[in-house]
Amino acid sequence: MATFPWQQLPGLQPPYPSAFMELRAGAAWVQVSGLFDTGASLTTLRAPVEQPRLNLANAVCIPCGSRDANGGFAWQKATVLKARLDGNEFDLPAVLSDGVPLNLIGRAGLSDLWAIQHDPANGVSHFAWVGPQPGWGNVPWADRWVAYWKEMLNRKYDWPNWNLQGRPPIPDPPALPPALP
Repeated sequence: MATFPWQQLPGLQPPYPSAFMELRAGAAWVQVSGLFDTGASLTTLRAPVEQPRLNLANAVCIPCGSRDANGGFAWQKATVLKARLDGNEFDLPAVLSDGVPLNLIGRAGLSDLWAIQHDPANGVSHFAWVGPQPGWGNVPWADRWVAYWKEMLNRKYDWPNWNLQGRPPIPDPPALPPALP
């Protein structure tokens, strides 16, 4: 079981649940931390900081539309990273954003594989590995994102090509658009 202390940032009241894990896009593992955001489907990483640290190429990112807490829409780069926490390795769908002040650790890849218990009285959160659950058909929620990401890359919807082609429309996942040239 992994236990994380809650963090306090200026302007955020009260302290928030946090998580720390190792992420990998290439050969090297990088330690990443962030606010555990139970309202975020996907982990959202600060692009200007984490993309270079992970040595993550735009060619393995796909466009992903997202809305912030105020309803604002933006296209962001989505990818799948390898994650490691408490000795367990798993896939973590993530988006890279220029618009977040800190990393937001989302549900996909975590709440489908981990029992997460928040303990506000002691200011900690506990993550216990449970693995794929029958309620999900023994398939982690993240696996559906991995399949979508791979198919979008197969259809040439990598971030550079999508921009080169004039940003053609993309239906909401899991629907897939026609392949790009």
